[in-house]
Amino acid sequence: MCFRPVTGKATSALLAVLLLFVFDASPAHATEGSDPVCAEQRILLDVVVDGDHELKLEPSRRYLAWLEERGADIAVSADAGETWIDSAPWRWSDEPLLLQTDASGHTTLSIRGMRAGHPQRFALRLRCEESVAAQERAFWAGARELSRLRTELDDDWDAEDGLRALFLGLRALHSGASNDVQRAWTWFQLAALARQRGLLHVAADGYAQAAEKSKRGGRLDWYSSALFRRGQALYAADESGLGSLFLEAAAVSYAEGQHYQAASAKQDYCLILRAEGDTAAAVDCLREQAEAFRQLNEPADQCVALRNLVTALLFLGRYAESREVLAKAAELAEQLNDPREMAGVLVLQSRLDVWEGRFELALQRLQRARDLFADASGPLEVAQIDVRIAHVYLQSGQTQLARSYLEQAIKRFQLGGARGWIGDAQISLARSLRIDGRVEDAIVHAESAVKTLTGHGSVSLRVGALIELANLQALSGNVDAARQHLEHLSASSADVRWGQAVAVALIKHRLATNGAGEDNTRLLGLADDSLARGQLIQYLEILGRLALHGETILPETVLQPAIERAMRLGQQAAGQLGSPYLRNSLLRRLQPIAYRKLFQLRDGQSLDSNQVQALLAPAEALRQLDRNTRPIGVDGDALTELERVLSDELLGSGGDQISESRRRLLLASLGTGGASTELSDVAAPSIDHLARAGSVVYYFAAVDERIGYLRWDGTAWVWRLVDDAEALRQTQQALASLLQAGQADRERIDTLSNSLAGMLDLDRLEPSSVASTFVVADPAIGEVPWSLLPVGREQIPLGAMSTVVELQSLVQRSALPIRQVALMGANPSADSSLESLPRLELELDAVAKAWPASMRHRRSQAGSEQLLEALARPDTLVHLAAHGRGDRGLPEASGLWLQSPTTDTPAFISALRLRDVDANAPLVVLSACESGRSRAGLSLGAGGVAGSLVDAGVSSVVGSRWVVSDRTASQFSEAFHAALASSPASPAEALKHAVALLRAGPATAHPRHWAGWFLLQSGPDA
Repeated sequence: MCFRPVTGKATSALLAVLLLFVFDASPAHATEGSDPVCAEQRILLDVVVDGDHELKLEPSRRYLAWLEERGADIAVSADAGETWIDSAPWRWSDEPLLLQTDASGHTTLSIRGMRAGHPQRFALRLRCEESVAAQERAFWAGARELSRLRTELDDDWDAEDGLRALFLGLRALHSGASNDVQRAWTWFQLAALARQRGLLHVAADGYAQAAEKSKRGGRLDWYSSALFRRGQALYAADESGLGSLFLEAAAVSYAEGQHYQAASAKQDYCLILRAEGDTAAAVDCLREQAEAFRQLNEPADQCVALRNLVTALLFLGRYAESREVLAKAAELAEQLNDPREMAGVLVLQSRLDVWEGRFELALQRLQRARDLFADASGPLEVAQIDVRIAHVYLQSGQTQLARSYLEQAIKRFQLGGARGWIGDAQISLARSLRIDGRVEDAIVHAESAVKTLTGHGSVSLRVGALIELANLQALSGNVDAARQHLEHLSASSADVRWGQAVAVALIKHRLATNGAGEDNTRLLGLADDSLARGQLIQYLEILGRLALHGETILPETVLQPAIERAMRLGQQAAGQLGSPYLRNSLLRRLQPIAYRKLFQLRDGQSLDSNQVQALLAPAEALRQLDRNTRPIGVDGDALTELERVLSDELLGSGGDQISESRRRLLLASLGTGGASTELSDVAAPSIDHLARAGSVVYYFAAVDERIGYLRWDGTAWVWRLVDDAEALRQTQQALASLLQAGQADRERIDTLSNSLAGMLDLDRLEPSSVASTFVVADPAIGEVPWSLLPVGREQIPLGAMSTVVELQSLVQRSALPIRQVALMGANPSADSSLESLPRLELELDAVAKAWPASMRHRRSQAGSEQLLEALARPDTLVHLAAHGRGDRGLPEASGLWLQSPTTDTPAFISALRLRDVDANAPLVVLSACESGRSRAGLSLGAGGVAGSLVDAGVSSVVGSRWVVSDRTASQFSEAFHAALASSPASPAEALKHAVALLRAGPATAHPRHWAGWFLLQSGPDA
């Protein structure tokens, strides 16, 4: 990262240019005084940690003093603790101090920051200031100020102090330093400044200068430190071929008696072995260094070595052993109470949590690690945590949120020149776009990652980029390119770690025609290995692939038990997650297993009701788990604060840019997970009441690139496989986009509607035979405007002749009687950025008129408290006229605008909260824009506001998929309630009536006014 604005870019450039410019000053010679009192002396100090130490010297004299630390990481002050000089970054500082004795010869020296176990004996080297030449005195005066500034900048960066430190260092090199030792000392300081700001290559060049000057000046102890620090900067910048540099640093350090530094350099050599693919050698090397640090009584460094050992063991798949080593590292970190060590352990623990499907715990650990790194480290470490958090969100399908973390991290990596880490983030960006179905865009980012990592980053990262690119090429149908990338990987198979080998096997399985026998057998073995290693997510992904594609080779007696075990383990893990979105991500991995028997059917195969019930029972079990498990331990205060932040952001920028505070509050509002409960077998739901003459039923199954559906056409159940699933997705999205935008191009709308109807076989139906239509909601068809689609050769809109009901599941619901009507509205104030709703009061009047005999609760300016209170009543119809916001890919940004209890500004209540409230209302009518919009697909059924309310317990919800005008909403509401009041048990008929009136009206005949209204029920009527 560069200096802070306003001077950020200019200062960064100045620092880079000036540090790379080598100043060489002619040496100046100091003249020693003849006073024997002023001859250089060396005093051994036995000190107490974090204390003041009284020294008895000559009275009324000023001394230049150097504390020889020999590897201890401390800070020193000679002015009663007012100004501290830190020995970092090389722990062999010879820091310049100025001691002033009083008339009795006393002075005070303060030392702090020395950890328990470090050597507590130091050597203090002294010279009278008067015996030092003027130029050298001037040099050390500037050096003290430079060292003080750098110490303060380590804790709190300030652009002005950074420039001052840079100027002092450059002045010392140009005109102050009198010999190579002083020049080496100055280069160390400047290199540390650059490293602290993430300018890795600049820092490496600075350490190279320090090494050269140290060697010329005869300070081999400093020379080894400079080699070591240069290697660290280059390693952080993902340069390769650094093994010999660290080995030389280790050898020179050991020869100079710097055993601690020798062990540190050797450990970095171990990491290079791991990065270059020789993981087995790295394990032995790291185990040796962990023991070396233990013998040196360096628990913090022992902890680091153990963490690195854990990572190497995980690469080799030695899961149980890595758990054991990580437990030791965690114990050491807690004993040390060291933020960096604790953060490092948390990152590794989160990785194991993700493997086990414990997403909430993983995110909480990563946020804690991020906070610890933010307090104790530079921007690059924080950016690395952001990438790890993004990985977890990608696992849960929250791609836009993940991209916000990745984009922020890439900016920090770019400022630091960390190309390897940039490549890692680019791989994740490609993965996020792949999850969204944007394969071509994903390929661009994957190719960028491969290019970025050429000659940079670890072998593992380079392999990961090629695997992602091969996977994308396979998905795009470019089989030759995918195979070419896999062949390239095969040439370096020793560098492919175990988890990546699984990914390669899955790609090969995708490319194989009908699945090769050995591929299926190998995948089943890899699945067993994954489970043994504790990698539940990978296990479920492999079994999901085999469930859909393994049946042609593997015997049923082998495959079926594995699939049943996967379903059981996956459901148990999902039941322990409180967050609905994180739980849903696990359930989606089980859908291929749940749909397995469906996709084994031949296209057009007819079935009886008993067969259909058995086929749908596994999928319905997942839907019930998705809906019935409520979050436990959610931080209500965090959710309230999140909604306040969302309100500000959505009203300001529209919510597309996700702020740091919003990300933090999202993590805080996740909760601690759900309670683990015993899972019982879910009975297959009866479908007899749906499969009757005059009705059409659709039940969709969508997995990866496949979409199929079971359809009751009034006489029989038939299985249909969609020929082009991607075309179906694109067609419905294009049609929805036209209608959401209020597009008047009726010809284009008709073309897309006809195309969609053909894909769904609606053109084969006889309009006269369709009295009611039921669609089991699924994210794959979440944007289909069903009432608009033409039926039969007559091209009659489905909504013109049939009631259309969308179902969250097949579990039957008991329709509750409506005894009360709660009328609620929320009209923004005149100075709000939300548009006023001028017909709101007229709309509430019209609804009230339709229910003259019912007790009514009317609140024209309702807040969240009043809404939640009304939703809790089991006999109350709730009508809400307000602004709404649909799920556009960010689930938390979906919700309703209500009245704030304290201000005139609108208050946002999110779908996150609505999904978890105590809701018992029989019917909720949302006269609110986008209340049915659900792009994120983070529910197995409908999402957004409407889906959240149904999942919370509301029996039925009426809403709109896109933006509608205030006038249209008012007309719809008046017509709907007039029809419903005469027949309260038939909201579907009331919806059909209201849509018909809009379609017949000259001002509302265009589909954008009426095609978006829908009815969502928790299940079919009993």
